[in-house]
Amino acid sequence: MASTIPGAVHFDAKALSMSVKLRIPNGVTFADLQLRRRGDGDLSFNAEVLEEIYTFSELAKQPQTENATITVIVRWYIAHRSAGGELDPVMEDFLLNINK
Repeated sequence: MASTIPGAVHFDAKALSMSVKLRIPNGVTFADLQLRRRGDGDLSFNAEVLEEIYTFSELAKQPQTENATITVIVRWYIAHRSAGGELDPVMEDFLLNINK
């Protein structure tokens, strides 16, 4: 199941410091999100993978707003890259265009 985030978004960077620990289930990789840019510029991703992370991190009862979704994806990507994970060109492009 694919979900989208608008290509041009205003993101509250303070949310990156949220106190909830983001936990990724074993065997789930950042690439599993299947990030893609749609023709309209929106970011498409595999919502089932994100739902797994919400559940595993005990965030399932939190509101899944656009900003919360972006926060989870961005925090996961930062952790992924910090652990030596591969660059994701779609995510890099998305990060360059946040708050523009």
